[in-house]
Amino acid sequence: MAVDPNEVARFKNALAKLSPAEIRRRLDGSLIIRPWKRTLAEAEGGRRERHAEAGQERSRVDAANKRQRGRAIAGRVWLLVAIAIVAAVTLIANLLPG
Repeated sequence: MAVDPNEVARFKNALAKLSPAEIRRRLDGSLIIRPWKRTLAEAEGGRRERHAEAGQERSRVDAANKRQRGRAIAGRVWLLVAIAIVAAVTLIANLLPG
């Protein structure tokens, strides 16, 4: 039996308005009975889960990169402070009569 393309489009629009948790609840509660609707709902739920996982992975990688950049900047700052201290001590040692 052929499925009406308009009905498929309406169902996809309805799925787009639902949260992933609500889609999962409707699938688990057997509120979506027709096989083609279940297939579409499962595919949409899986796609959203993969998208969320990818977003979390990007966030984790971005946070790690930010920490690494922060450590690099802190290292450069401490290096400049050390050079300034050595330069100050050298200048003071040269200016004081000995």
